[in-house]
Amino acid sequence: MDGRSDPLRRLGADVFHMILAHVDMPDLVAAERVCRSWRRFSLIQTLLWRRTCRASNVDMDEYARWRSEAGMPAESNNMWRDACESRAGLTYVPAP
Repeated sequence: MDGRSDPLRRLGADVFHMILAHVDMPDLVAAERVCRSWRRFSLIQTLLWRRTCRASNVDMDEYARWRSEAGMPAESNNMWRDACESRAGLTYVPAP
């Protein structure tokens, strides 16, 4: 996506954040797959992910327990995003 058609660049981070605050969890997870700039933006939006998880009734204690049982650290920098992604049944596959 070039800079002229990228809503993140055209609207700015604040407006883009307000738009993403109104999408549901699967769409928010999918939005980060649009392009690298959207993914980078998504990774630093901890409050947005936290609100999305809570609105979707994601049980963070259960998620942390699952991570621990799977041999992963119970917490991570992107724990809220990871929990939403897991709940939505999606996993991120980086572009080659």
